[in-house]
Amino acid sequence: MNGKPLLTCTGDRTGDSVTTPDWRAAVTAPCPSPNCSLPTGVIARLGDRAPRGSGAAQPDDLRRGQRPQWKITLGSRLTIAKVADRPGPPIPPCSRALVEADGRHQSGRLRGADRIGVLMGSAMRTVGQDNQGQKYALTSDEDDADFWGFAQGADGLFTPLSGDEGTRQVHLAGCFPQGGLLKSVDLVGTRRAMAGNAWFEILGADGATMGSYFVGGVTVVDVQPSAHGAGLIDLTVTLWCENALPGADGIWDLVRAGRMNRTGMWHELDPEGKRAWLSVALWSHQYRRQGKPDVAAGQMFTLNGRHVVDEDSFYCAMGEAINGPGGYFGWNLDALDDCLTGRWGAAPPFTLQWESSDEARARLTERVPTRDGEASLFDLIAEIFERRGICVVLR
Repeated sequence: MNGKPLLTCTGDRTGDSVTTPDWRAAVTAPCPSPNCSLPTGVIARLGDRAPRGSGAAQPDDLRRGQRPQWKITLGSRLTIAKVADRPGPPIPPCSRALVEADGRHQSGRLRGADRIGVLMGSAMRTVGQDNQGQKYALTSDEDDADFWGFAQGADGLFTPLSGDEGTRQVHLAGCFPQGGLLKSVDLVGTRRAMAGNAWFEILGADGATMGSYFVGGVTVVDVQPSAHGAGLIDLTVTLWCENALPGADGIWDLVRAGRMNRTGMWHELDPEGKRAWLSVALWSHQYRRQGKPDVAAGQMFTLNGRHVVDEDSFYCAMGEAINGPGGYFGWNLDALDDCLTGRWGAAPPFTLQWESSDEARARLTERVPTRDGEASLFDLIAEIFERRGICVVLR
């Protein structure tokens, strides 16, 4: 790639998008952002191939004096979609572009319509009565047009890992396989039963994607009839996934049911549970905000430090202070610093009133290495706030 990229990945910031006749120029190197859920190399791999249908301008386009325009959007993955030539509302910067087949944006189910098309990248699938109860979906990482189907259950995806390899055995209940996954079903027991890499999508009650995990080496190892409905099967697959944390499935269920709506729901979680809470808060951030802009600069937020007992509980409390119940505002020091630059719920500068700060200071004593030696976690947090112009009132 020659010249400066038009778009640089800054994490799960779905506002980072560009419309250009040269989509390749907008794709850049692996993401350095601490708030990014994209695995290393995904953006680079996308740069090596064009999305389906993204060829040169067609004769009809040239006769009209137009060039095809491509909107590249960064969300939980990179979305490349054609922007319709005719006038109309633009495709919004959401992590999954919801559009009809003709390219017009729709932000949910159509009134009076039984089914709507959902275009993810260029993979067409249908959401409607036939897919009620479906909680998961898979789409090939190699080809966005290769949609692998839905599943009603995914036992084993959020279980603890043995060792560092990240390999899991997942039971996909009530599955209707399509595309590359269906081909692998026909090849169970052979080396060709590996379907490849995919995005494992967590679906909301409305069928929209709440978040997704990158999974590698998806291989079908067993096929059984399903009790979930006619025409469905239960698949057992092996796959690699290091980011699906134990306990996260129950938290996704709260998001799906709209029940992550009270402050302090994370207070009683153990350390592993708090980490899972933060992971879901990150990967569901854009879905839950629904394009809502940052709170304007100069506002005051209240951080309740009473339940801040360690680093993860601080981030749980901080996310809640800025973005409400289940909110996200960092899950490590680098991510916190990144969030304080804006576009994660609050525009800087702002005032943070830290209640029970003495209790938090007494608990956030972990020594963290720095360039000049080491410092307490509390002091490093305070330093980040100061550097970003945040006025912290210790109470």
